[in-house]
Amino acid sequence: MLKMRAGRPCAFAWSALIGALISTSWPPPLLPTLIGTAAIFLVALATYVYNDVMDLEFDKLSHRERPLVSGVVSKRQALNMTVASAIGAIVLSVSLNLGAFFLALAGLVLAYAYSTPPFNFKDRFLLKHVATALGVAISNFLGGVAVGGLRPTVLYGGGIFFILSMVLAALADMGDMDSDLAAGRRTLPIVMGPVFTVRLAAVVVVSLSAVTALTFHVFGFNNLFPILVGAICFGSMRLLQQLHQHRSDTRYCQRMVKKLYLLHLILQASLVIGAY
Repeated sequence: MLKMRAGRPCAFAWSALIGALISTSWPPPLLPTLIGTAAIFLVALATYVYNDVMDLEFDKLSHRERPLVSGVVSKRQALNMTVASAIGAIVLSVSLNLGAFFLALAGLVLAYAYSTPPFNFKDRFLLKHVATALGVAISNFLGGVAVGGLRPTVLYGGGIFFILSMVLAALADMGDMDSDLAAGRRTLPIVMGPVFTVRLAAVVVVSLSAVTALTFHVFGFNNLFPILVGAICFGSMRLLQQLHQHRSDTRYCQRMVKKLYLLHLILQASLVIGAY
Protein backbone atom coordinates (compact mmCIF):
# COMPACT_ATOMS: atom_id res chain seq x y z
CA MET A 1 0.00 0.00 0.00
CA LEU A 2 2.90 2.34 0.74
CA LYS A 3 4.14 1.95 -2.83
CA MET A 4 0.73 2.80 -4.31
CA ARG A 5 -0.01 5.77 -2.04
CA ALA A 6 3.46 7.32 -1.80
CA GLY A 7 3.07 9.54 -4.87
CA ARG A 8 0.97 12.32 -3.36
CA PRO A 9 2.81 12.36 -0.01
CA CYS A 10 6.02 12.83 -2.01
CA ALA A 11 4.51 16.00 -3.50
CA PHE A 12 3.91 17.40 0.00
CA ALA A 13 7.44 16.38 1.01
CA TRP A 14 8.73 18.25 -2.05
CA SER A 15 6.95 21.40 -0.82
CA ALA A 16 8.60 20.97 2.59
CA LEU A 17 11.99 20.54 0.94
CA ILE A 18 11.50 23.74 -1.05
CA GLY A 19 10.56 25.56 2.16
CA ALA A 20 13.77 24.38 3.80
CA LEU A 21 15.93 25.36 0.83
CA ILE A 22 14.59 28.93 0.62
CA SER A 23 14.62 29.61 4.35
CA THR A 24 18.36 29.92 4.90
CA SER A 25 21.66 30.53 3.14
CA TRP A 26 23.14 27.82 0.95
CA PRO A 27 23.76 25.06 1.79
CA PRO A 28 20.95 24.37 4.29
CA PRO A 29 21.76 22.11 7.27
CA LEU A 30 21.27 18.56 6.03
CA LEU A 31 19.77 16.82 9.06
CA PRO A 32 16.96 19.31 9.88
CA THR A 33 16.11 19.48 6.18
CA LEU A 34 15.74 15.70 5.94
CA ILE A 35 13.80 15.43 9.22
CA GLY A 36 11.34 18.17 8.24
CA THR A 37 10.80 16.62 4.83
CA ALA A 38 10.28 13.16 6.34
CA ALA A 39 7.84 14.52 8.94
CA ILE A 40 5.63 16.04 6.26
CA PHE A 41 5.82 12.89 4.17
CA LEU A 42 4.45 10.92 7.13
CA VAL A 43 1.71 13.49 7.79
CA ALA A 44 0.60 13.26 4.16
CA LEU A 45 0.86 9.46 4.13
CA ALA A 46 -1.36 9.24 7.21
CA THR A 47 -3.80 11.62 5.52
CA TYR A 48 -4.18 9.64 2.30
CA VAL A 49 -4.27 6.18 3.88
CA TYR A 50 -6.87 7.32 6.41
CA ASN A 51 -8.92 8.85 3.60
CA ASP A 52 -8.79 5.53 1.75
CA VAL A 53 -10.20 3.83 4.85
CA MET A 54 -13.03 6.33 5.17
CA ASP A 55 -13.77 6.19 1.42
CA LEU A 56 -13.71 2.39 1.18
CA GLU A 57 -17.36 1.90 0.19
CA PHE A 58 -17.27 4.70 -2.36
CA ASP A 59 -13.98 3.47 -3.84
CA LYS A 60 -15.57 0.07 -4.51
CA LEU A 61 -17.52 1.82 -7.25
CA SER A 62 -14.85 4.00 -8.84
CA HIS A 63 -11.35 2.97 -7.64
CA ARG A 64 -11.27 -0.80 -7.63
CA GLU A 65 -7.51 -0.86 -8.18
CA ARG A 66 -6.75 0.54 -4.70
CA PRO A 67 -5.24 -1.93 -2.19
CA LEU A 68 -8.09 -1.70 0.31
CA VAL A 69 -10.73 -2.31 -2.33
CA SER A 70 -8.87 -5.19 -3.97
CA GLY A 71 -8.21 -6.85 -0.61
CA VAL A 72 -4.42 -6.63 -0.86
CA VAL A 73 -4.46 -4.62 2.38
CA SER A 74 -6.97 -5.04 5.19
CA LYS A 75 -8.76 -2.15 6.88
CA ARG A 76 -6.92 -2.89 10.13
CA GLN A 77 -3.54 -2.81 8.38
CA ALA A 78 -4.40 0.52 6.80
CA LEU A 79 -5.44 2.00 10.15
CA ASN A 80 -2.23 0.70 11.73
CA MET A 81 -0.24 2.41 8.99
CA THR A 82 -2.18 5.64 9.61
CA VAL A 83 -1.42 5.61 13.34
CA ALA A 84 2.23 4.65 12.84
CA SER A 85 2.71 7.44 10.26
CA ALA A 86 1.04 10.02 12.52
CA ILE A 87 3.18 9.03 15.51
CA GLY A 88 6.32 9.10 13.38
CA ALA A 89 5.47 12.59 12.14
CA ILE A 90 4.97 13.87 15.68
CA VAL A 91 8.22 12.33 16.93
CA LEU A 92 10.23 13.78 14.06
CA SER A 93 8.68 17.25 14.35
CA VAL A 94 9.22 17.38 18.12
CA SER A 95 12.90 16.61 17.52
CA LEU A 96 13.13 19.81 15.44
CA ASN A 97 11.39 22.55 17.42
CA LEU A 98 8.03 23.63 18.83
CA GLY A 99 6.98 25.40 15.65
CA ALA A 100 7.51 22.27 13.57
CA PHE A 101 5.52 20.23 16.10
CA PHE A 102 2.51 22.55 15.94
CA LEU A 103 2.58 22.61 12.14
CA ALA A 104 2.70 18.79 11.96
CA LEU A 105 -0.11 18.60 14.50
CA ALA A 106 -2.16 21.08 12.47
CA GLY A 107 -1.65 18.89 9.40
CA LEU A 108 -2.90 15.80 11.22
CA VAL A 109 -5.94 17.63 12.63
CA LEU A 110 -6.72 18.85 9.11
CA ALA A 111 -6.43 15.26 7.83
CA TYR A 112 -8.92 14.07 10.44
CA ALA A 113 -11.39 16.85 9.62
CA TYR A 114 -11.00 16.20 5.88
CA SER A 115 -12.27 12.61 6.03
CA THR A 116 -14.26 12.22 9.27
CA PRO A 117 -17.94 13.00 9.99
CA PRO A 118 -19.38 15.40 10.96
CA PHE A 119 -16.67 17.59 9.41
CA ASN A 120 -16.04 15.77 6.11
CA PHE A 121 -14.28 18.69 4.43
CA LYS A 122 -13.86 16.57 1.30
CA ASP A 123 -17.64 16.61 0.75
CA ARG A 124 -18.16 20.33 1.43
CA PHE A 125 -18.13 22.97 -1.26
CA LEU A 126 -14.76 24.78 -1.42
CA LEU A 127 -13.61 23.34 1.92
CA LYS A 128 -12.18 20.34 0.04
CA HIS A 129 -9.94 22.63 -2.02
CA VAL A 130 -9.07 24.88 0.92
CA ALA A 131 -8.05 21.89 3.06
CA THR A 132 -5.79 20.43 0.36
CA ALA A 133 -4.18 23.79 -0.36
CA LEU A 134 -3.69 24.49 3.34
CA GLY A 135 -1.89 21.16 3.65
CA VAL A 136 0.57 22.22 0.93
CA ALA A 137 1.17 25.58 2.64
CA ILE A 138 1.73 23.85 6.00
CA SER A 139 4.27 21.59 4.31
CA ASN A 140 6.21 24.56 2.99
CA PHE A 141 6.11 26.37 6.33
CA LEU A 142 7.26 23.30 8.26
CA GLY A 143 10.23 22.92 5.94
CA GLY A 144 11.13 26.55 6.56
CA VAL A 145 10.64 26.36 10.31
CA ALA A 146 12.76 23.21 10.47
CA VAL A 147 15.78 25.02 9.07
CA GLY A 148 15.72 28.83 9.06
CA GLY A 149 12.31 30.08 10.12
CA LEU A 150 9.51 31.88 8.28
CA ARG A 151 11.55 34.23 6.13
CA PRO A 152 9.73 36.40 3.53
CA THR A 153 10.70 33.89 0.82
CA VAL A 154 8.99 31.10 2.75
CA LEU A 155 5.88 33.20 3.38
CA TYR A 156 5.67 33.99 -0.33
CA GLY A 157 6.15 30.32 -1.19
CA GLY A 158 3.45 29.20 1.22
CA GLY A 159 1.07 31.81 -0.14
CA ILE A 160 1.42 30.92 -3.80
CA PHE A 161 1.44 27.19 -3.02
CA PHE A 162 -1.88 27.66 -1.22
CA ILE A 163 -3.51 29.58 -4.06
CA LEU A 164 -2.19 27.42 -6.89
CA SER A 165 -3.00 24.19 -5.07
CA MET A 166 -6.61 25.34 -4.71
CA VAL A 167 -6.75 26.04 -8.43
CA LEU A 168 -5.14 22.71 -9.37
CA ALA A 169 -7.53 20.83 -7.07
CA ALA A 170 -10.49 22.51 -8.76
CA LEU A 171 -9.15 21.73 -12.23
CA ALA A 172 -8.51 18.11 -11.22
CA ASP A 173 -12.17 17.84 -10.24
CA MET A 174 -13.10 18.47 -13.87
CA GLY A 175 -11.86 14.95 -14.57
CA ASP A 176 -13.91 13.47 -11.72
CA MET A 177 -17.25 15.18 -12.29
CA ASP A 178 -19.15 11.96 -12.99
CA SER A 179 -18.00 10.19 -9.82
CA ASP A 180 -18.39 13.35 -7.73
CA LEU A 181 -21.96 13.80 -8.96
CA ALA A 182 -22.70 10.17 -8.10
CA ALA A 183 -21.34 10.73 -4.59
CA GLY A 184 -23.28 13.97 -4.14
CA ARG A 185 -20.15 16.11 -3.82
CA ARG A 186 -20.33 19.82 -4.62
CA THR A 187 -17.06 20.71 -6.29
CA LEU A 188 -16.30 23.97 -8.08
CA PRO A 189 -16.72 22.51 -11.62
CA ILE A 190 -20.09 21.04 -10.59
CA VAL A 191 -21.43 24.14 -8.83
CA MET A 192 -19.98 26.88 -11.07
CA GLY A 193 -19.25 24.91 -14.22
CA PRO A 194 -16.03 23.90 -16.05
CA VAL A 195 -15.84 27.17 -18.02
CA PHE A 196 -15.83 29.26 -14.85
CA THR A 197 -13.23 26.95 -13.29
CA VAL A 198 -10.80 27.31 -16.21
CA ARG A 199 -11.31 31.08 -16.41
CA LEU A 200 -10.70 31.44 -12.69
CA ALA A 201 -7.46 29.47 -13.07
CA ALA A 202 -6.40 31.79 -15.91
CA VAL A 203 -7.05 34.89 -13.77
CA VAL A 204 -4.97 33.40 -10.94
CA VAL A 205 -2.06 32.58 -13.27
CA VAL A 206 -1.99 36.06 -14.83
CA SER A 207 -2.27 37.67 -11.38
CA LEU A 208 0.61 35.55 -10.08
CA SER A 209 2.89 36.71 -12.86
CA ALA A 210 1.95 40.37 -12.35
CA VAL A 211 2.22 40.33 -8.55
CA THR A 212 5.58 38.55 -8.69
CA ALA A 213 6.96 41.15 -11.12
CA LEU A 214 5.89 43.95 -8.77
CA THR A 215 6.90 42.45 -5.42
CA PHE A 216 9.83 40.04 -5.94
CA HIS A 217 12.35 42.47 -4.40
CA VAL A 218 10.14 42.94 -1.34
CA PHE A 219 10.24 39.21 -0.63
CA GLY A 220 13.98 38.96 -1.20
CA PHE A 221 14.11 37.21 -4.60
CA ASN A 222 16.67 37.98 -7.31
CA ASN A 223 16.06 39.53 -10.74
CA LEU A 224 15.85 36.15 -12.47
CA PHE A 225 12.86 35.04 -10.42
CA PRO A 226 10.09 37.09 -12.12
CA ILE A 227 11.39 35.96 -15.51
CA LEU A 228 11.13 32.30 -14.47
CA VAL A 229 7.65 32.82 -13.03
CA GLY A 230 6.54 34.66 -16.17
CA ALA A 231 7.74 31.82 -18.41
CA ILE A 232 5.99 29.19 -16.27
CA CYS A 233 2.78 31.23 -16.23
CA PHE A 234 2.92 31.57 -20.02
CA GLY A 235 3.19 27.80 -20.37
CA SER A 236 0.31 27.38 -17.94
CA MET A 237 -1.90 29.72 -19.97
CA ARG A 238 -1.24 27.66 -23.10
CA LEU A 239 -2.33 24.50 -21.29
CA LEU A 240 -5.41 26.22 -19.85
CA GLN A 241 -6.40 27.30 -23.36
CA GLN A 242 -6.29 23.68 -24.51
CA LEU A 243 -8.14 22.57 -21.40
CA HIS A 244 -10.90 25.08 -22.12
CA GLN A 245 -11.29 23.79 -25.67
CA HIS A 246 -11.57 20.14 -24.54
CA ARG A 247 -13.30 20.67 -21.19
CA SER A 248 -15.96 18.04 -21.89
CA ASP A 249 -13.35 15.30 -22.46
CA THR A 250 -12.66 13.76 -19.04
CA ARG A 251 -9.47 11.95 -20.02
CA TYR A 252 -8.09 15.00 -21.79
CA CYS A 253 -8.77 17.09 -18.69
CA GLN A 254 -6.85 14.60 -16.57
CA ARG A 255 -3.86 14.71 -18.94
CA MET A 256 -3.80 18.52 -18.99
CA VAL A 257 -4.02 18.73 -15.20
CA LYS A 258 -1.00 16.43 -14.91
CA LYS A 259 0.97 18.77 -17.17
CA LEU A 260 -0.17 21.78 -15.13
CA TYR A 261 0.87 19.99 -11.97
CA LEU A 262 4.32 19.42 -13.43
CA LEU A 263 4.62 23.15 -14.12
CA HIS A 264 3.57 23.78 -10.52
CA LEU A 265 6.47 21.61 -9.32
CA ILE A 266 8.84 23.52 -11.62
CA LEU A 267 7.51 26.79 -10.20
CA GLN A 268 8.29 25.54 -6.71
CA ALA A 269 11.83 24.70 -7.81
CA SER A 270 12.19 28.19 -9.33
CA LEU A 271 11.84 29.64 -5.83
CA VAL A 272 15.17 28.03 -4.94
CA ILE A 273 16.86 29.65 -7.94
CA GLY A 274 15.23 32.98 -7.13
CA ALA A 275 16.16 32.92 -3.45
CA TYR A 276 19.94 32.87 -3.98
